[in-house]
Amino acid sequence: LDLGKIRQFLKDNKDTSELSISGGGDPLNDFIKHKSFYFDFLFPTVKSIGMNNMDGIDIHTRIPLYDALFWSYINRCVFSIDFENWKIKNEKFIRWIYNKTKCKLRLFHCVLPTTTDSDIDYLINVGNELGCQVSIKQLHGFNDNGRFNAISEKYPELFKVYDTNYL
Repeated sequence: LDLGKIRQFLKDNKDTSELSISGGGDPLNDFIKHKSFYFDFLFPTVKSIGMNNMDGIDIHTRIPLYDALFWSYINRCVFSIDFENWKIKNEKFIRWIYNKTKCKLRLFHCVLPTTTDSDIDYLINVGNELGCQVSIKQLHGFNDNGRFNAISEKYPELFKVYDTNYL
């Protein structure tokens, strides 16, 4: 990474309302190896620039990271939900974020051919219990055998990201 370019970009855009860390691979992948990027560069840079209008830093991930100090810098976590044995994989972590940090949550599920109505019911119940938004996404160029459309029709209250909005 060219940290100078990132720093300049942040300075040039210091009036932005949020900084979203996502895409190109999970930003928490191999966190220990990249921990200094966050604590020695990103968080201090955002503070030193004085991004006063910023609501906070958002991160999009699917990796559970039990690090209270890290989450103290994060405004919102968009957590990608997978299902395993009819339960939300990493549900323990989602509840930890809710109970142990001030970080807001958005639960986000990419619909697969194996996504069931029971999965979505469970996800909605957890979202309601934790008071967070639940979103579903139609994967770009992926055949989900009509599951995204079926779920969209059955659950109109869900926030949806359609294949056509992907790019």
